[in-house]
Amino acid sequence: MPVLPDDSRSTDTHHVVRGCAVGFAEVSASDRGLPQTWVFFEHLEPAIVFGRAGRMSVHDVSGYGVYEAAREVRFDLSESDEEIITLYVSGHALDRRPGEEEIFARWAGGVRLGSAYYEPPALLP
Repeated sequence: MPVLPDDSRSTDTHHVVRGCAVGFAEVSASDRGLPQTWVFFEHLEPAIVFGRAGRMSVHDVSGYGVYEAAREVRFDLSESDEEIITLYVSGHALDRRPGEEEIFARWAGGVRLGSAYYEPPALLP
């Protein structure tokens, strides 16, 4: 299993965030579904819900997986002055495990109607 980059060594030109990535498998070309797609989340709860909801679109998503991941952003100051984004994904699946219903409940508890951000319920007042 690959080792994910450490998220504690961020600088002005290099930033790593640990979290989860949801991967959607490509549907056959004749079905015209989504191509192989990866989406990064900082928290497990929205990643699990997103993966399950995406798979419910049986015509566009043939399979999914949720994995431990790290998103790295580096700024290339030497050549292009552009940011380079790399997604590192472990081989350790986090979805479809016993207790997933508690993850759904935590997600629902952390949703705020006026915000696009997930706030873990334990951190809310």
